[in-house]
Amino acid sequence: LLSVFGLPPTSAGTYDPQALADKLGADNQRRQLDRDITRSERKIRDYSEQMNSEMASLRQKKTYANNNEAGAQWETSISGEMSAVAAKYQALMDAEKDRLAQLREQRAGLSEQ
Repeated sequence: LLSVFGLPPTSAGTYDPQALADKLGADNQRRQLDRDITRSERKIRDYSEQMNSEMASLRQKKTYANNNEAGAQWETSISGEMSAVAAKYQALMDAEKDRLAQLREQRAGLSEQ
């Protein structure tokens, strides 16, 4: 069973328990990073979908603006909301992309021994 982990036996024909623990720890860390990477990628997709949904809702509201001064003011207000929504989600996605890059860098740093 231990040879499955790719560890060579010692000269006495036994296995080093510390080497085994280190190998298992590294394997667990890789799996956790893989899960974190998948979760981070999903968050970015979710943020994008949420932003698109909110923007579509605001675009729909714009269609109700009348062709008069009050309608123009309302349309300007909605445009401001759209800018705020875009900025909010862009900040969320940028932060998550930074986190994702760090996770991928950590994962690349772990050898597949």
